[in-house]
Amino acid sequence: MTTRVVVSGIGLVTPVGSSLEEFRRAIYSGKPGIREIQDFDTSRCETKVGGTVTEFNPHSVLTNKEIFRLDKGTQMAVVAGAAALRDSRLLDNGAIEDASELGTVIGTGTGSAHSVEQSYCAFFTQRKIDPFSIPMGMHHAAASYLSIKFGLRGSGLTVSTACSSGAVALGAAFHEIKSGRSRRMLAGGVDASLTRTHLEIWGSMRVLSSQNEHPERCMKPFSRNRDGFVIGEGAVMLVLEELESARGRGAPIYGEVVGYGCSSDASRITAPSVDGPMMAMTRALRSAEIGAESIDYINAHGTATYLNDKTETEAIKRTFPQRSVPVSSIKPITGHMFGASSAAEFVAILLACQLGEIPPTVNYEQEDPECDLDYVVAGPRKTSVRYALSNSFAFGGHNAVLVAKRVE
Repeated sequence: MTTRVVVSGIGLVTPVGSSLEEFRRAIYSGKPGIREIQDFDTSRCETKVGGTVTEFNPHSVLTNKEIFRLDKGTQMAVVAGAAALRDSRLLDNGAIEDASELGTVIGTGTGSAHSVEQSYCAFFTQRKIDPFSIPMGMHHAAASYLSIKFGLRGSGLTVSTACSSGAVALGAAFHEIKSGRSRRMLAGGVDASLTRTHLEIWGSMRVLSSQNEHPERCMKPFSRNRDGFVIGEGAVMLVLEELESARGRGAPIYGEVVGYGCSSDASRITAPSVDGPMMAMTRALRSAEIGAESIDYINAHGTATYLNDKTETEAIKRTFPQRSVPVSSIKPITGHMFGASSAAEFVAILLACQLGEIPPTVNYEQEDPECDLDYVVAGPRKTSVRYALSNSFAFGGHNAVLVAKRVE
């Protein structure tokens, strides 16, 4: 009997809210969570806006002592993880059903950026050493503390493939269940790297938008006047499990994970290729055992950089040569949350399948002859979506593509 893997719980901490309903409302209404950065001095930075999380209450899950000893990203991951477990009806009054069989796979591009930056600043300016710098700053802090907090004794794994980290984590969880090694997994992505150092470094690479006058309009995927992305922060966690297990518990079922494909560009570390994304999309379709004609919607990586949007457009055209598939990007709503974005975008295709409605790409202003797909730009588009595909293409050439299916 073929094992079917479904999503039975979703938890989010994002710049547009910390609930699924807030996230859904934002991506369909086209209301970005991009705003002027107030957390630190941006006077030396060309980009002064970002996707800052403002509605986030770590005290809802963590004690004061835990908050003091955990990086901001880890706090977000634990809050999002708790929400996903509650949503899946696994977490009730602090206890989890079969916690010993529940594993974790968390993706992060930058790890515990706040803690690492603070510890180095303290060391080099004051020669101050904090013994908690290591447990707070390690890349797998989020996965580790999620298992500690909720007693999760299944397999534990942290993956770091830059922007595709969350998608790779979901793909790994999908295979873990599909293979029969695990029945349930808590998986997703987290990154909270909106710090002064990161903002200046990313700005020096000329990939960030500098249109600070109107923060909500600065990211323009596929539009000819695009000039880059803005950094966002967030955590998105999902519970993946066997279909029959979820049905047996009466858990909500948001959709089925049916395909996962990954590839490496094996070319330049910062410049995307066409062949790598094509391979990842083709492998995802093969994994799902469907043809290109079955895909009803593509959620693009869509970073609003000149190279990514042009390259992704060409890769999609070559993978889907017989028809024009509707495409949109939600990054102008959340900012680029790195590892968390790819998990959030998988949630977006689950919602599109479930609601029969494609979220729009906001801020599209000028047609680009090099970006000539069927971009959904004039508000949400009502249409039947049975299969949807989510692209995540990362620096270093690590590509990951997920395919979701509507559960009838």
